[in-house]
Amino acid sequence: MSDLVNLEPRPGRVKIEEVIHITEKGNVDITGIIVEFNIHSSVFITSSVAVLTITDHINYLANGELESGDTIKISITYNDATIEYRYKVSKIESIVNFQSGKSYNVKLISDLEYTSIYRRISQSFVGQTSEIAMKIFEEYGDEKYNIWEPSIGHETVCIPMWSPIKTIDWLAKRSRSNDSPSRFMFFQDSMQRYNFMSLAKLREFYQDPVMTYVYNRDNLGEQKASGLHPNSGAVMNTIFSIEFQDLYDARQGYDTGTLRNTKIRTDFTTKTIDYLQNSYWDTYSAKSANNKYLWKYEETEPGKISLENTQYNSTPSGGFNKTSDETTASPRMDVSQQCEIMVVGTPAVDIGMLVNIEIPTMEPESSVKEHDLDQVWSGLYYVVAKRDVMDRTGHKMALRLVKGSKL
Repeated sequence: MSDLVNLEPRPGRVKIEEVIHITEKGNVDITGIIVEFNIHSSVFITSSVAVLTITDHINYLANGELESGDTIKISITYNDATIEYRYKVSKIESIVNFQSGKSYNVKLISDLEYTSIYRRISQSFVGQTSEIAMKIFEEYGDEKYNIWEPSIGHETVCIPMWSPIKTIDWLAKRSRSNDSPSRFMFFQDSMQRYNFMSLAKLREFYQDPVMTYVYNRDNLGEQKASGLHPNSGAVMNTIFSIEFQDLYDARQGYDTGTLRNTKIRTDFTTKTIDYLQNSYWDTYSAKSANNKYLWKYEETEPGKISLENTQYNSTPSGGFNKTSDETTASPRMDVSQQCEIMVVGTPAVDIGMLVNIEIPTMEPESSVKEHDLDQVWSGLYYVVAKRDVMDRTGHKMALRLVKGSKL
C-alpha cells in the first residue's frame, strides 16, 4: 500500500490502489491494466453491479486467466482511508480488438447474486419474514448488512424452487414494519452492505441530510497575494450538472397504484371477501422530509385493482393477513419528482441517505424577489440510485434523487 499522504489534497482524489484477481491457482495483481472502476447501486435492485474497464496489452484474457465465478478484490485509497470491495466475475463484455491487445469490461456481481445463479430453495419456513430472510441470507452468502429491520407477525411460507436472492426479495415485499404500515425493500448499497428495511426506517435513520449540494455556485476560490486559493469545500458541494425528470405524471401515479389502490382478497377456506384500500393522502406522514403535499387531493375510486386468492393462516398477524397486504402501503416510492445530479465522488453519500439540494431562482435580482431558491426543485431528497466512477482523474458520482416528501 502506498502512503495515504501522497495523494493530492483535492476533492474527489482517489487511487485504485490494487486490483487482485483471486483464483484457485493463486492471486494475480492486475492493477496495471485497469483503466476504470465503476459501481451502480439502487434501492430498486437487489444487488449492486460493478464494472472494471481493462486495456489488456499482456494478453491476460487471451491466456484464459479470467473466468466467470472468479473473485476480484479492489482496494480504493482516499486521503484518510482505504476501502476494499470483493466481487464475483459475472461476464466479460464490450470486447474490442487492437493490434497489440484488447480492451473489455469485466462485469462484477455480489457473492449472493452469483450464488443465486446456481442455487435453488425448495422448502417451507415458519416465523417472522425478516428472520426467515436473515436465515437464508446467512446460509447462502458471507456478506455484510447495514440495516435489517424486524418485521411483525408470523407466517408459513413455502418457497417453490426460487433462488436465494429472489426469495429474500419476495420476503421483503411480504414484510410489514412494526412502526408504520410501510412495506420493506431489499437492496445493496455502494459499500456492498445489504439492507432489509421499510421506507419509514429510512426516515428514522437519515433524518438530517448528509450533504448539501448547490447548483450554479462560484467555487473558484479566493484570490490572495500568493495566488488563487482553491475553495475545496465549495467544490465538494457543487452540482456540476443536473437533469430534471418528467414531473407530476398523474396518469402514471394512478395507474401504478401510487395515489390509490384496492386489493380484493378471496379466502376460499372461509368463503369471505375483504376489500383493502390505500391512498397517498390517507397514509401521508407528517414526518416526511418536506412537509407539503405534492399531489393535489382528488376524489377517486378505486385506483389500481389487484385480485388475490388466499387461505386461512393459523397464526395471523392481526386483521386480514396484513403482513402480506400490498395495499397497506405501496412498496414503490412515488418517483414523480426526480432529478439526477453529477457531483464529486465520496463514500459519505450512499443510497437511502438524505441530501439537501439548493437551486437558485433564475429571475433577475430585484428588491421584490420573493425567494432566493427554486421552490419546486430545491429541498430534501433521498438518494435512490448512485453510480460511482473511479479512474486516474479521481472519483465522480451521479446521484438519482427523489423528493423526500414523496416517500
